[in-house]
Amino acid sequence: GGIILARLKMEYSKIAEMVDVMDSGEFDSTQLSALKEFLPNDDERKALQAYMKKGEASPHAAAEALSHLSECEKYMVAMMKVDNAASKFDCMLFRVQFKGRIDEIIEGINIVNKACEEVRSSDRLRKMMAMILTLVNQINTGGDGNLAVGFSLDALLKLNEAKAFDKKTSVLQYLVKLVMQNDDSLMEFNNDIESVPAAGGVMLEALSGDVKVLADEVKHVHETAKAEADRLEKEGKLRKITLAELSEQVTVVRQIGGLSHYNQIDHITGRTQMERFASRATSIVDNTVDALEDLKNTYARVLSYFGEDEKMASNDFFGTMKKFSLEFKSAAEEVEKQEKAKLKEKLRAAAKKAAAASRIAGIASANKNKNRQPIGDIASMAANQAKLKRSGMNDKPSRRKTSSERSREETDSAGEEKPSRPPSFMAGSGLAEAAAAAARKREKSSSGQSKEE
Repeated sequence: GGIILARLKMEYSKIAEMVDVMDSGEFDSTQLSALKEFLPNDDERKALQAYMKKGEASPHAAAEALSHLSECEKYMVAMMKVDNAASKFDCMLFRVQFKGRIDEIIEGINIVNKACEEVRSSDRLRKMMAMILTLVNQINTGGDGNLAVGFSLDALLKLNEAKAFDKKTSVLQYLVKLVMQNDDSLMEFNNDIESVPAAGGVMLEALSGDVKVLADEVKHVHETAKAEADRLEKEGKLRKITLAELSEQVTVVRQIGGLSHYNQIDHITGRTQMERFASRATSIVDNTVDALEDLKNTYARVLSYFGEDEKMASNDFFGTMKKFSLEFKSAAEEVEKQEKAKLKEKLRAAAKKAAAASRIAGIASANKNKNRQPIGDIASMAANQAKLKRSGMNDKPSRRKTSSERSREETDSAGEEKPSRPPSFMAGSGLAEAAAAAARKREKSSSGQSKEE
């Protein structure tokens, strides 16, 4: 305790004076809580009062007695001179914390109010709910029989669990596909209810409890501040309001009045600083209570609009709506991922088919070119054929000689002397061959006559 008190760097008698008039000065809530904690209890008060009697003889004796005490005990001695110190600390703490507490309540009221307005006015959300109802009826009854005219909000969370017609795709994913095909503008329905996620973390019952606590505390502060002002007025110790305090009053009212229908205090009420604050705080709390009642009525109309139980907690309603929005977004991302995969596979198959067709066309073209001869080659072949016919080389091949004919020719040629080669100008002609045959015949005839003689 001594360390905390030493950090304040303020005389304990000065702190006691501030607490006596409930002036928190520059102290924050942590410091004020610590100072309240160090107040003496009844036993400590009795012990210190008995000890300090030693210093009643003179101021020097009092200072001497005080010097032998610890820092916490010195602080206790100073605070024993303050009447009703604990209640005054409570008032000071309330004043320091009031703005943060009331702002938090007002923020919660504003968020839920806005969320109620969004879900009631969103045309895209209404169309989405209608499409869900049609889809659920189609799945449950096939579109025939007794059709449901509505569904509970918690049914939205079952769409991601149930399977559609193909037993593979979830009903929520099937819903996403239907929305994409019929009205893709509904894919952005979340943009119409941007306050719903935040409203899912606000409980109207908790807000009501917080406002009630504030109302009880501000009543206590007002009573304590009034009693203190009565005492100061009786003792003639009231002081006039300063310009700084007047400016603070106007500023506080404008900053805390978060809701548009809040009343602003345009006149000064209260004899002390704390009494004036208590008047402002009471007005703000009263207006907050009215705003909260208006919100409860608005929320009740929202529940009726969606056909929900009137006792359904606000955080349950908006929490369910928030979860459905997140699940719908996740399902949309999954469907988009699947569609991209299908498109990619389709393009891959098309490319593969085109490549196969290209190969087949190439092979067919190559075979066609291989079997086809150029026109120039055909003309050249025809010219050669005509030339061969003219030279006699295109006749049919001669008959093959028998073995007796080949033997006779060999016998004839063995005893004959080969004639000299005819002149070059007769070579290969029919005339030269006939002359050679006649010469051989004459020689043979002459040889036969010689043998007879």
